[in-house]
Formats: sequence, C-alpha cells, structure tokens
Amino acid sequence: MDIYESTTIFIACPADTVSGGPELLHQLCSELLRRGIRACMWYPDAEPDKIPQPKVYQKYLVPISDSLSDRPENIVIIPETMSVIYGPLHHIRKIFWWMSVDNYLHALSHTIEKYFNLCNGFALVDNVFCFYPDTKMEHWVQSEYARQFVHANHVDDAQVHFVGDYLQSSAHLKQMSNGGHFPPCVRISSSTIPKKAWNSPSSSWTLLPISHGPPSKI
Repeated sequence: MDIYESTTIFIACPADTVSGGPELLHQLCSELLRRGIRACMWYPDAEPDKIPQPKVYQKYLVPISDSLSDRPENIVIIPETMSVIYGPLHHIRKIFWWMSVDNYLHALSHTIEKYFNLCNGFALVDNVFCFYPDTKMEHWVQSEYARQFVHANHVDDAQVHFVGDYLQSSAHLKQMSNGGHFPPCVRISSSTIPKKAWNSPSSSWTLLPISHGPPSKI
C-alpha cells in the first residue's frame, strides 16, 4: 500500500481503553510519526466533551483527530474489535489489523446482538466487516492462527501481511509499500516451554516440540 506526500494514516482505537491492543495502536502511531509519516489516533466511539485517550498513552505524544477524512489518498487502520466502522468508509484505503481473532468474533457477536435487539428482529449489520469481497483492503496478522482464519474466509494471500507486536524493525512498515512476503516459520524447542507445563499432574496429554512442521500442522 503506497504512502503519498498527502497521505494521512488514521489509526482507529477504542476510546478510554487500556489493554494490549490499544497499546500497540499507539506504538504504531508514534513510530509512523518518528519516520516522518503523517499519522494520528482516531477514537470513533469517543464520548462528547470527554478526553478519549487514557493518561497512560499520553507518553507517546501522538495527535488525535476528532474525525476521519474519507479520501482515497488516506489510510485507516482498523483493529479487529472495531469492524463496525468498516461500512461507512467508502474511499479511504483500509488495513484490518488482526491482533486477536477471538476478540473479533466476540465483538461481532455483540454487535449483531445489539442490532438485532434494536431493530425488532432484523440484524442490520451492513456496516460491519464480515469478509465481503474487498480486494483493496490489506490484512495484518500476528499469528499463523490468524492467517489461516483470514485465508479460510477467502482473502487472497497477497492481501495478508505478518506484523510483530513491537515496532523494533521497519520490516512491517515496508510491507505497506512493497507487499513483502510471509516470514519463515519459527522453530520452537522444548526448552521454551515452562517445566511445570511438562510435569502438570492434571494433564492427560503430552507436549511435543515443533520441528520441521508446515504451518497447517501447527
């Protein structure tokens, strides 16, 4: 995904929420700014006259936007818990960040239930991202589990990119402009598993180290 001179990257984030996901979103915004890329935080669910950014994230010194400019040169990064903002965005380029597949499913279930109750039995979820064909949207994943989930829902592998938890390298940022490739699978040895996991008396199964296994078998 190309970044132009006029591009602004809007990073959607739930308001007044402290957890691992919002932490990563603020880290990303800070890193983009450090690299000279225009970026800002956007809290779509912010309450009027209330500061949406928790104090713990003020250390990142990132700008906050009250609204989003839905223009084709701009980019919005949507965390998996905020799929409800997908529909109203028609022109801006989108990146869906799968930090947690389970959180996406939980949020989707909650949204469908909310619309169902408000609309007297009709689930009006046209605005929610439910894997409608969108060849222009990129998907960021952090695990093989997330990659397989996205792939199983008919997203082309060319639209999917691996990113890491922490922004200590420029690899994932380069993916925004040149596509990139999936990294090799990391081999996990038995020495990385806590001893008590091996010796748990309540466990009826055996943990085995992963070696030379294809992603589909992990």
